Amino acid sequence: MWHNYWDTGIRTEADYWARFNYIHHNPVKHGYVPRTEDWLYSSYRYYLERKGEEWMTDALRRYPIVDFTDLRDDF
Repeated sequence: MWHNYWDTGIRTEADYWARFNYIHHNPVKHGYVPRTEDWLYSSYRYYLERKGEEWMTDALRRYPIVDFTDLRDDF
């Protein structure tokens, strides 16, 4: 129904990077793989190879995905 809609547009640089991290974390969140880098269909390894582990770790530290992970999710 239309009244259940909420705007999820990216409005800031922080929004962009938080979603960047969320997308890479999603396969782990849902139990498909134990580690982010194990998901074959992710761009995580692309960025890891080109930017390095330090860059990826810094992106996660600066823009955590805590707000996007709901431990009550059962799917």
